Amino acid sequence: MLKKTMKKLIKILTNNFILKIVALMSAIALWIVVMNVDDPTQSGYFTATVNIENAGYMAEQGKYFEIPDTSMTVRFKVTAIRSVMKNLSNSDFKAVADMEEIEQTEDGYRVPLTITATRYATAVKFGNAVQYVYVNVENLATKQFTIKAVSSGEPAENCAVGDLDASPNVLKVSGPESVVNQVETVQATVNVTGASANLTDSVAPVLYDTDGNPVDSSRLTFNINSITVSVKILDVRSIPVEVSVTGDAGEGYAYTQLLVDPEKVRIKGSAAALNAADKVVIPSDLINISGTTENVVRMIDITGYLPAGVELADANERNVEITVVIEPYVTNTYEVPVSRITAENVPDGYQLTFSDDTVSVDVTGLESDMDAFTIETLTAAIDLSGVGEGVHQLSVNWQTESEAYTVNSGGTVQIELKREQQTEENDAQTGTDQNSNNAEETGNTI
Repeated sequence: MLKKTMKKLIKILTNNFILKIVALMSAIALWIVVMNVDDPTQSGYFTATVNIENAGYMAEQGKYFEIPDTSMTVRFKVTAIRSVMKNLSNSDFKAVADMEEIEQTEDGYRVPLTITATRYATAVKFGNAVQYVYVNVENLATKQFTIKAVSSGEPAENCAVGDLDASPNVLKVSGPESVVNQVETVQATVNVTGASANLTDSVAPVLYDTDGNPVDSSRLTFNINSITVSVKILDVRSIPVEVSVTGDAGEGYAYTQLLVDPEKVRIKGSAAALNAADKVVIPSDLINISGTTENVVRMIDITGYLPAGVELADANERNVEITVVIEPYVTNTYEVPVSRITAENVPDGYQLTFSDDTVSVDVTGLESDMDAFTIETLTAAIDLSGVGEGVHQLSVNWQTESEAYTVNSGGTVQIELKREQQTEENDAQTGTDQNSNNAEETGNTI
């Protein structure tokens, strides 16, 4: 029975075999046509972010690479049937740049992109053209820098910043050679505003170029990213600056004043060191005025003359300006009325008459003092001891009320000494009015 059934099936299959094959092929073709009509093939554009693989390969070659932001995405064409296409989005694709496949051309460096679909991988097709991402390449550089700990801001009143310590104190910087070569110094800055006691803080290192401007470190890598800075806060006090000079000014000149700017400096240190520090003494041999005829100005760095155990509260205040004022002596001549001259030891019974109304006197003093001089500060006297009747030329003895002035030459005055009896006889003969006229013609009478 089974045998008969099998024979019948074989007969059915083999009868008109060619026609049956044609019918099958037609059915398949018809299905394809129907499918293309109901679910046609479409093309569309998508965008994917470029992912970098084997980035360390460039560092192994001693190179630094950078992909411009504008090249970090790629746009590409995809073909798929409509039912698949409508479900696709940018997130269904992946673009990979393998740095081991980098190549150099006349236009620079480029890396071919491999674009794949993460969904419907077998249902989508990509164009045959290879797409590239262009890369900036330069030599990779690495340098080490000593980290300098610095402070910003001002501590509390009567306090100052002491020693600063950075830990660790060495920074290794890596990145493109053009950027690394800009770095001159590395600083770790801690804010001490209002601080009155020692403090510790963790800060990021900052790079500076030769002009003191910050260097953009966005393209650089550091072996450490945080620096611990310890700061000592010290007490502060002010002490005077003591200065002395050696030598004498030139002839005709005098050293009159010593100006110190500033007169006091602020120092910092331990309480014990500050208590022991009373002044800054600048050696006298630094200011020698021997033979000087003009002001002497010296700028002295006092750092080396500070008392033991202390330092300047502000290193920028290390210079003190010393000015030695040198003034010339000047001599002026004055006409002094003879009425200011005192006659000493006038013989009894004699009358004294001056021949002139004034007498010349030379007074010497410093230029600045002479502006204030007046003849009222002078006293003068003549001594008539042993002087007899007649006309005489006598020296004037001058005195000044101030030691700032010296009378160099007092000059002489001419006097006439007469007996009082003789004077009375002359008065009787000529009359009182005539005698007065004679007195005006011959000078003052004492």
